[in-house]
Amino acid sequence: MKEPEISLDFTIEDIRKIREYDAERYWSMPRKEFWAEVNADSLYMQGKIEEVREKRLTQENIGINKAM
Repeated sequence: MKEPEISLDFTIEDIRKIREYDAERYWSMPRKEFWAEVNADSLYMQGKIEEVREKRLTQENIGINKAM
């Protein structure tokens, strides 16, 4: 199964391709394995979001300290 090619503009067509790809993966993999992958991806993204939040808060605190 080949991963979909996503355009740089990220169009509605790209969303359709991703949904089709995920549906193919879902039906071709054992359910437990599929959901383990989804969970792992979710945890990875949660970590990335937390990194960005911490970076933003650090930058805001630096800005506040400079203003004082």
